[in-house]
Amino acid sequence: MVALSSNRANQTVKSECVEKERLIFVCFDPEHEFLDENFKRRFCHTHEQVKFYDEFDPCIKFIQSMENEKLSLITSALDLSEMLDYDQIESILIYSSRKDQYKQLLDQDPKIISIFDDLDMLFSAIIHDQLQIWCFWTDNQHDLSKQANPFLWLQLLHDLMLQLPHDEQSKEELVDTCRACYREDIEELAMIDEFERKYQAKDAIDWYLKDSFLTKLVKKALEAENSNQLYSLRYFLYDLLKTEHPVQSRQEKLTVYHEMILSDKDFKKLKGKQGTLIAMKTFFNAKTVHSSNSTVPTAAIKLLVQIDCNLRESSILTELPNSDRLLFHFNTTFRFDELEELNSQTWCLKMTVVNDGQTIKQKYLDDIHHQMENLSIPIIFGNLLCDMSQWTQAQNYFESLRDDFSTSEDPAWIEFGIGHTLQWQGKWIEAEKHYQHAYDHMIQSHSPRTKESSHVLSNMGELQELQGKYDQACTIQQQAYAIRKKFYPPDHIHIASSLDNIGLIRYQQLKNDEALAYLRQALEIREKYFHCQHVDIANSLKNIACVLTDQRQHEQALEYYQQAMRIYENYYPNGHVYIAHTMNNIGLILFRLEKYDEAIDIVQKAMIIQQKFYPQGHIEIATSLCNIGNIKYGQGKYDESIEYHQRVLAMQRKCYLSNHMDIICTYNNIGYILLCGKGNYDEALDYYHKALEMLEKDYPTYDAHIANSYNYIGNILNEQGKYVEAFDYYQRALAKQKSYYTTDHVDMASTLSNISNILSKQGKYDEALDYSQRSLDIQQKYYPSGHVEIANTYNLIGNVLCCQGKFHEGVEQYHQALKIQERSYPLGHSDTVITLTNIGHILKDERQYDEALTYYQRALTMLESFYASDHLKIAAALANIGRVHYSQGKYQDALDIQQRAFAIKEKYYPSDHIQFAAELARIGDILEKQENYAKALEVQKRALIIQEKAYPSDNINIAHSLGRIGIVLSNQGEYQQALEYHQRAMKIYETCYSPEHIELATCLNNTGSVLYHLGKYDEAYRLHEQALKLYQKRYTTDHIDMTNTLEHIGNILYDEKKYDSALEYYRRALIIKEKFYPSDHAFIATSLSNIGNVLYNQEKYEQAYECQQRALEILEKHQTHDYMKIGNNLNDIGNIRNSQGKYDEAIDYYQRALVCYDKYSFTRHADIATTLSNLSNTLYKQEKYEEAFEYQRRASEIREIYCPTVYVSTANSFNHMGNIRAAQGRHDEAIELYQQALLVHEKNSTSRYADMAIIYTNISRSLSDQGKFDQAFEYQQRALEIREQHYPSAQMNIAHYLIDMGNIRSDQGKHQDALDLYKRALEINEKYCSASDTLIAINLSNIGKALYQLGQDELALEYQQRALNIRESFHSTNHANIANSLNDIGNIRNSQGKYDDAIDYYQRALSFYEKNRATHLIDIATTMSNISDTLFKQEKYDDAFDYQQRALDIREKHCSATSINIIKDLNRMGQIRNTQGKYSEAVDCYQRSLAMYEKYYPTRYTEISIILSLIGSNLSHQGKYDDSLTYYQRALAIQEEYFPSDHVQIALFLQWIGFIYCTKSDFDHAIQFYEKCLWIRQVNLAAEHPAIAETLSLLSKIRLTRGQYELAIANEVQCLTIREHIFAPDHEEIGKSLSRIGDCYNYLIKLDIALEYYKRALNVYEQCLPLWHPDRWNLEWMIEQIAEEIQENQLHEIAI
Repeated sequence: MVALSSNRANQTVKSECVEKERLIFVCFDPEHEFLDENFKRRFCHTHEQVKFYDEFDPCIKFIQSMENEKLSLITSALDLSEMLDYDQIESILIYSSRKDQYKQLLDQDPKIISIFDDLDMLFSAIIHDQLQIWCFWTDNQHDLSKQANPFLWLQLLHDLMLQLPHDEQSKEELVDTCRACYREDIEELAMIDEFERKYQAKDAIDWYLKDSFLTKLVKKALEAENSNQLYSLRYFLYDLLKTEHPVQSRQEKLTVYHEMILSDKDFKKLKGKQGTLIAMKTFFNAKTVHSSNSTVPTAAIKLLVQIDCNLRESSILTELPNSDRLLFHFNTTFRFDELEELNSQTWCLKMTVVNDGQTIKQKYLDDIHHQMENLSIPIIFGNLLCDMSQWTQAQNYFESLRDDFSTSEDPAWIEFGIGHTLQWQGKWIEAEKHYQHAYDHMIQSHSPRTKESSHVLSNMGELQELQGKYDQACTIQQQAYAIRKKFYPPDHIHIASSLDNIGLIRYQQLKNDEALAYLRQALEIREKYFHCQHVDIANSLKNIACVLTDQRQHEQALEYYQQAMRIYENYYPNGHVYIAHTMNNIGLILFRLEKYDEAIDIVQKAMIIQQKFYPQGHIEIATSLCNIGNIKYGQGKYDESIEYHQRVLAMQRKCYLSNHMDIICTYNNIGYILLCGKGNYDEALDYYHKALEMLEKDYPTYDAHIANSYNYIGNILNEQGKYVEAFDYYQRALAKQKSYYTTDHVDMASTLSNISNILSKQGKYDEALDYSQRSLDIQQKYYPSGHVEIANTYNLIGNVLCCQGKFHEGVEQYHQALKIQERSYPLGHSDTVITLTNIGHILKDERQYDEALTYYQRALTMLESFYASDHLKIAAALANIGRVHYSQGKYQDALDIQQRAFAIKEKYYPSDHIQFAAELARIGDILEKQENYAKALEVQKRALIIQEKAYPSDNINIAHSLGRIGIVLSNQGEYQQALEYHQRAMKIYETCYSPEHIELATCLNNTGSVLYHLGKYDEAYRLHEQALKLYQKRYTTDHIDMTNTLEHIGNILYDEKKYDSALEYYRRALIIKEKFYPSDHAFIATSLSNIGNVLYNQEKYEQAYECQQRALEILEKHQTHDYMKIGNNLNDIGNIRNSQGKYDEAIDYYQRALVCYDKYSFTRHADIATTLSNLSNTLYKQEKYEEAFEYQRRASEIREIYCPTVYVSTANSFNHMGNIRAAQGRHDEAIELYQQALLVHEKNSTSRYADMAIIYTNISRSLSDQGKFDQAFEYQQRALEIREQHYPSAQMNIAHYLIDMGNIRSDQGKHQDALDLYKRALEINEKYCSASDTLIAINLSNIGKALYQLGQDELALEYQQRALNIRESFHSTNHANIANSLNDIGNIRNSQGKYDDAIDYYQRALSFYEKNRATHLIDIATTMSNISDTLFKQEKYDDAFDYQQRALDIREKHCSATSINIIKDLNRMGQIRNTQGKYSEAVDCYQRSLAMYEKYYPTRYTEISIILSLIGSNLSHQGKYDDSLTYYQRALAIQEEYFPSDHVQIALFLQWIGFIYCTKSDFDHAIQFYEKCLWIRQVNLAAEHPAIAETLSLLSKIRLTRGQYELAIANEVQCLTIREHIFAPDHEEIGKSLSRIGDCYNYLIKLDIALEYYKRALNVYEQCLPLWHPDRWNLEWMIEQIAEEIQENQLHEIAI
């Protein structure tokens, strides 16, 4: 085609000669396999265009020269690498007698079609398709407006050629085109020049018959349906069609003949066409005389075509001059009458020439004009090319019409036609421009063509939709719809088009209900309009089916698709993109029905059609690739699936704008495969976030799509166990859907189900059930009753109910789901498998193993019916069956089937793929049950490594593996390691699940069990209690699964001395066991033993003994082989006898236990060590510390030798030994043992933080007992830091440590610090305990004590009263705690001076203690000491001394001789005697105290020095100053030896010595010691500390005495400054300082200044001292005297 311009020199030829020649065969035989003369003759008989070569160079040179041709290569060459690079080679067929050597070539390139070793088979494959020029028409009477048959194209082409301008311009274009096509052919170019010079219209037939360039171009163009080429040849075709050479015959009828060779395939195709009409894409010639002597190749058919012609009716028949041949025009129509067999390889085809083609053409034009008035044949022809999917030709054709100024065609429809062709080609931006030009032509014309513009607007709207611009598309389509409603009746076909377009937009916007309404209206109009099956009806059916597919109404959707397919196939027998689109959609349904083989077959067929009609890289091909990717996913071929979707993504990025909705969809698809197929959560999340970001940026109002993205992201977070985050995304999705849809929409059901699933995993079952029920309500309202989505929701509800322990109701839901699924999927489906599996799970959990196995087997059989035996889903089904065998104790069977499942997965995944983790875990479980612990541990750790590589560190699957490893380690006795794994698991569980989730129960129990073995009962109790709550929510009645937890809780309560509660749990466990087990089962014995332990601790020894004996009888009679349990039972009985004081019997039972372990379970070294520890503890109670220490040492040795990995027990032994030494008062040794325990932990694991904290606490206590409070506090602080850093959730333990730290500060006298610590502890206790908890009472009491020490008595009393109220109200039987509160309140009353009240509280406390005197003797002593203190304050010294003596008597009798409280009692008694002035008796008491300190606590340097100072004080009162000074100096020497010279504590002793020197009137020494005291205090204390003021005051006083008035004033002024800062203005001490300064100035005879200070002092005294107070009276007198003296002096001065 030539683009014309006024300057010929600048013309550009748009030649399309690529298709000018038919397929050229190149036979290249370098191996000399087939190329002989016989082959050449045989080949040339069936093919005109063929080249033969046996050498490479000439062959390749020819191939290179055929750049614009289509070649088919037949070769024997083994190396085809160079051949494959040439695009002109379309296909390669290989012939070789050594066929097997070439097989690998088939996979080398898709061009290689096949390999042959038989020549007949080769010829059969290459016989040219002779029927490709025949166009068949089946008689039908339906609307032809969308018909796209080449038959119709030929009819219309004839009229078009005669309508187009026949002028010089068209001739010039023809010549230019021919020259372009033959630019390298000199002979043809010469002939073209001749044509240009000499051609006349009358010569047309001659030019055609001499097989010129024109003949070749016309033949090839017609055969290839190359309308553009034909348009360029229109000048010649016009003449050829106008040529009249009528047949010269007198007969009305004439028979002519034509002979051809057909392949067997073509012949079979022809046989099915009898009765049809035929037109041929050529000027068909036939002979008037039949003669044949041709040879028919093997596997071919010779066809004799016999044609009957009515010469009077046929105007398209030309008799060729000087020949016996006739020429039929290409629009000639033949009727296929009969096919007659002449012999085995020869048939006769009888046809008749008819005029039906003209009739069909006219109907086609009428049908089009019925819809679109006034369209010309040239425009209609272009539209037909579009309908035939020849979009490039159509585009070029319309552009030729536009550029050809000799035509008078409507430019608006030409521009519209160009836009339409570009739209089909996916060139939307360009198409939009041409549509706009068309629209402008229509609207801007003299008479605006508004009606016609609606068609342009409609297509413009389609473009916007294709580009993902749905809002703009909707606006434009509504505009078109409004115009059409104005010009067309409501049932017009164009109204239907608008409704259809709007419906499709609503579908893209996920408004499926609205979409269906529009689409069904369109279908109704079209069915009424066409009265027959029409392509537009098929389009409506297909569009409706798309929506139904999204609604998972697959059966109905499939029915619509199949109806559409029947229409399409009737219209387009040679294929069409509509057919491909429908096949793709059917493939999608088959994919969802899990018919993967059928799905991929139909999708691949669709893609073949697409590749036939669409240009390479067309976006519609991406649809097929997407579907194939989905199917690959369904088949478990995830890498291939992702590869296909990545190809789709690459195409989309090339064809679409970067924000297109389809790109978002592909991101979501890839994310889904990464999530569900490969488990690559991070990558999946990345793709989902990309999709979401695009939606939020470019489709901000598309809340339904955004909601879907939220759901997708939520699904990943769900899989990762990040339930809180997932829940948030689901809620956001729901909010978006609520804002997008006016009412409850079916899309919301999925989101509600997602939320339900999350809540269920979090253990919030009631909420989960509510959400799932809401989902079901929406679905039941929206879907028919048997919809598969309803079945899925039944399954979800069933899951929630089963999690609640409502198994019967849950199974009912499963069966409802199964009923729907079996009806919807009669051949089975994975959804059905899920339901069968769910039912199997419940039956397995209820121990109905045979029934469970039946359902699991049904699931397996169903999967095997539509999956290969090695499909991944088969592996999952096998694993379920293996679980049943595992539960039945058939461990080997379970292992065999589990390994079979494992082997399947090995075919699909690399060895470290995440899919193996679950399989390895199950295998590990089986091995653990087989007691193959080493192998089990290896397998479980392998599973963990895989999971830690694949998942984030807090993934729930990692927690499962950690728990399994913990179980194996626990069975190996490696409790510490086991604990670490369980704790790691627990942290993940606590991150992923709510505290009430049922999945936590197992982990809680596992962790609690290990903690129990490690003796960490508080932590264990909390975990087991949580587990029990979960079980109680799950099971409506007591269940055997609860017993383990019940007993663990009982054990912990037992250790906490909550015996009634413990007994309740143990008995409950026993009752459950007796329902499930025979009476002689070992588990029964365990419960009896537990109950016996409680009774023992309740001092119900005989009942305890009876239970333990019953347990022992069961074990010795029915479980004789279980020596471990027998040994444990003997240990328990030994404990009873021990507590009864029957130590010999106790030791006998312990020894029997040791014998049992040594003789029968000698490998149970840990149990032997435990028994030795029991012996040690018994001896410890007998205060046989050395023997106790020896047994504990033996236990430690055993643990170090035989249980080196169980280092925690070794550390515990050191701890116990340390406790023994601490009890002996040997704290240095105790601390050394504690340090050894610490070293064991640090050497073996730095993760034993809790144990290390306990050791730090023990060290702290020993240091505290030694009076080393700062060091003690430091260790306790380290213990707290460990707890806060590593166990932040164990808040109660943190509170306990805070209390311990508070106690240390309290012992130091740092009561404010203590108060702060106690309050922090209380805040924790109140948060995590009930208001009535005894721990809160303890804390309140501690705070009360601290406030009491701080002098805040009323507030202290309030706290203590609260503590007492809790104890009396909720713990009335705990007499000791009530007595403690009474004692504390008595202390406050004592402090307040309400001594009678105080004594009353103390006496009440004594009465409570006396109720259990034997166990509370020490408390009685303490209370008596408190009464003594109160009586002392009442100055009832003898009574006070008597009570203190009674306290001392109790302690000396019942406490160790080393008891520190004995020392305290002696000190108090010394204080009483000191107060009574009985200094000698006081000194005796202090001397006894000093002797004990020096003997038992020689390192308590501070206390010893204080006792020395007290002795010194009492000696000074006796006037024994030198003796007194000796004791003070001994005290000072101790302080200076063990503390730095500037230690603040030394200052006190310096001050005391200074006071003695002052008493002895040795003022110089006194000042020396006071000044050193002052220096130390000023260095260590704040500048305004009261102690500094005290020393300054003493210095001032002594300097005043010595007459050093100026120095005295300086000291007292400093003292005054401090006192004014720390005291209230009316404080007595301020008055004293002012008075002393006044004294100094008085002595200096500075009376005015003295008077001023005296007056200021008096002003203070008047506010704080009574009138009669001597200091106030003396000061008043002094002021009066000085005032008189001043007055006298003034009078004297006046007189002078």
